[in-house]
Amino acid sequence: MACLASGMNSLQLSDGTILFLVYGAQKPEDKDSSWLLRSTDYGETWQLVPVGLKPGLDLNEPEIIETRPGRVLIVMRTGDGRDHLWQAVSDDRGATWHDLKDTGVQGHPPDLLRLQDGRLLLSLGFRHLPPGIRAVVSRDGGATWDLQHVWSLRSGGGSNDLGYPHSVQLRDGTVVTVYYFAEPGGMQYIACTRWKVP
Repeated sequence: MACLASGMNSLQLSDGTILFLVYGAQKPEDKDSSWLLRSTDYGETWQLVPVGLKPGLDLNEPEIIETRPGRVLIVMRTGDGRDHLWQAVSDDRGATWHDLKDTGVQGHPPDLLRLQDGRLLLSLGFRHLPPGIRAVVSRDGGATWDLQHVWSLRSGGGSNDLGYPHSVQLRDGTVVTVYYFAEPGGMQYIACTRWKVP
């Protein structure tokens, strides 16, 4: 299998288990799938574990978070025209995965953050009209997402070549979401939005 990997998408769990996300196709004619490399001995040995495998659907550029000790959530982008994020859950520190499903959230790629109040924040690039940066929260550890309240953090993008957000929360509760943005006319740059999650 040829895998593409991103060093930004790795996680050490509370028990020391290391999870490193990768994605790629098993054969050139296959669509992308998401996997993870899992080590329980601090990197001495690794196991390749399938996460997002669904025939006919690209599931790539995954993002990961430990929602509570031992429970891990992965959210992945799709390559189809609906452009919905999909997710899967592990209750055994990444050894096995279940509940692969469409989140209903449109956009990509994802970024996950646990807020100070315990909610999960999912920020993403929105590459449809009007292009921009959006965010949504979950109050139940990612089981469901509040699709009635999708916030636009930045609009007015000049193309759909924007996104890849990363959010952090400051001590005063302010969230800083950094992303790359495309202005009408073609100028691209790194920007951020400072905001408070309602």
